[in-house]
Amino acid sequence: MTYQHCPHVILANGKWQWFKNKVQAHLNAIKKGSTAPAKPVAKKPVKKTASKKATKPAKKLSSKAKWTTNTHCTQYLKTSGTWVNGSEPIMTRFHSPFQSAKQGGWAKDGYKVNYTGMCRQDGHIWLEYTLDKGKTYKYIPVKT
Repeated sequence: MTYQHCPHVILANGKWQWFKNKVQAHLNAIKKGSTAPAKPVAKKPVKKTASKKATKPAKKLSSKAKWTTNTHCTQYLKTSGTWVNGSEPIMTRFHSPFQSAKQGGWAKDGYKVNYTGMCRQDGHIWLEYTLDKGKTYKYIPVKT
């Protein structure tokens, strides 16, 4: 799978400036008459951490954890656990881990989720959980 149609993956992973630098270096090389790919001009940026953490997943991921990418460029990890919301209400989403997905209601202080998977999408880490004995999927963003 290529990521040519997934600029939001670059944004979500904090690599936008790195990407812009690579494109600019290549354009500069073309202007100078070179058709070879340009050498990197800058190191990949250090991932920024959120300044305020109201919530976090209940357990740490193994270093052997393997993320897979689907056709919507969502990275997915099969894992499970329990997560409890902190003091800030969080809007859940129905059916997909996108900010544009149908709103699923507010998860308020103390809201408990038994999650079945974790996703990376739209600049967030999302927990996947089900309602109605697995018939309805919901997603809650827990980290940016």
